[in-house]
Amino acid sequence: EVGNGSADSDYVYDPSSGYYYSSRTGYYYDAASGCYCAASTGTWYSYDEQSGTYTEMHGEQTGMHKEIEGEVVKE
Repeated sequence: EVGNGSADSDYVYDPSSGYYYSSRTGYYYDAASGCYCAASTGTWYSYDEQSGTYTEMHGEQTGMHKEIEGEVVKE
């Protein structure tokens, strides 16, 4: 669920990137993978619902996102 199930989620679908974007957090959300991307850096994160923390993704984990980082960061 977009916004981690938060009732006050402000994620809005952005058709130009294909992701949901939160102007409050500055993060994109990829509904297909459940990952988040910091728009300012292009860094992808996974979200741990149990701890409520974001973990930076490295190496092979981000391979599927490499091609789209440029497009996402341009926003």
